[in-house]
Amino acid sequence: MIQPFRRTLNILTIILTKKIDRLETAVEQYDLAIQKNPENSDYYFNKAIVLYKLNRFEEALEFYDSAIQKNTQISDYYFSKANALKRLKRFEEALEFYDSAIQKNPQDSDYYNNKAITLDLIDRIEEALEHFDQAIQINPEDSTFYFNKANILYKMDKFEEALKYYGLAIQLDPQDSDYYNSKANTLQKIYRFEEAQIYYDLAIQLNPSDVKHNTVNQIFEDSKYNTFS
Repeated sequence: MIQPFRRTLNILTIILTKKIDRLETAVEQYDLAIQKNPENSDYYFNKAIVLYKLNRFEEALEFYDSAIQKNTQISDYYFSKANALKRLKRFEEALEFYDSAIQKNPQDSDYYNNKAITLDLIDRIEEALEHFDQAIQINPEDSTFYFNKANILYKMDKFEEALKYYGLAIQLDPQDSDYYNSKANTLQKIYRFEEAQIYYDLAIQLNPSDVKHNTVNQIFEDSKYNTFS
């Protein structure tokens, strides 16, 4: 008899295999489309997207380049190439292409958000904060931007400010357990243990299957009475 976990793993493997097969088929279809109409930039771009989903980032870059050569005016081409460069840890190059995307379309909040994430990865923290602020200014309804800014503030040991932005993220999306968990971590840092416990509990209620929330909560329970030892 197959154990439930193993059966679930087998099902997930089948689903993943089917998804990969579909993506491989999509690559072939875009190859045919390019052969029929080699001047259509979207065919190169869409093939690059599929290659990106297959984690074939170097190949994806080639087709993002082809799309850009065919049409230099579409900001998403530069943005998507930047994302691939980021996945390859070519951060400085990624920043150049995020800048190109922003120049083409300065009103897309995702461009600033992803540039901010990349700046954080190379420890340009203050610049990252500025770009998260720009993302928030353009699209103040996206909870992710507040959460990302809060994470930077936490990293800088600016815990009170971080709490403010975790709170704003929760207001905009009260169903994301990570927001509560991160706020709980921050409260614990400033010894507000009872409040931290409330937010750990809320995180677990929203997503009881997330091992991360349960593990952190248990560590907190084990350590909160030995803070100064």
